[in-house]
Amino acid sequence: MRHIRLFVQAIAKVVGLIKAGDPDFALETIRTTFHDLLGTSLDDFLAFPDDRILDFLTFGEVGQLGMSKAGLAANLLMQAGAAWRLKDQPQEAAACFDKSIRLLLEVHLAEGEGQPPLLPEFAPPLEDILAEVAPAGLSADTLGALVFYFEKQAAYGRADGFLHAMLAKAPTDADTLAFGRSFYEYLLEESDENLETGGLPRPQILAALARLL
Repeated sequence: MRHIRLFVQAIAKVVGLIKAGDPDFALETIRTTFHDLLGTSLDDFLAFPDDRILDFLTFGEVGQLGMSKAGLAANLLMQAGAAWRLKDQPQEAAACFDKSIRLLLEVHLAEGEGQPPLLPEFAPPLEDILAEVAPAGLSADTLGALVFYFEKQAAYGRADGFLHAMLAKAPTDADTLAFGRSFYEYLLEESDENLETGGLPRPQILAALARLL
């Protein structure tokens, strides 16, 4: 509980600095908090492999403290993105938003592996971060993870939108094209009713698949 109080206080301080229009002090506070409470620097964390960031923060522990660290990191990364945007540095902002999204996806997608997401209330909702950055500003790996996540949520239209962003980044890449084909071919096994409910009707899937083929 002491750690959680520290986490909440740190987030509140950073949010206050950004609202006050002081992005430099906000970023300094974020860097200090990363070092003191999460045991790494902000820059090192941004460079850390996406598929290992959750284990790094939690040491495989998905209990309250482990998930609190994940929630703190996700929130600080989102705030860092907001601070960089205030400084008119969109590339740095997008990198922070991207990493925050990947961290949340690592938690949410772990649910299918028997690890229920236990994120605290101060963890930012995924949709809040997605509202802060255009799909074109996200990495191809993050876009792919979003396709997988929304497909699992049966939000097929949302998944399709992120797939289009992937294809726009690498329209001739063989792996990306194969990923797109497998996505559409998999959805063809769904009923028309489920596809309509998910926002991606069968004719639209067939047209998209024909373009890829």
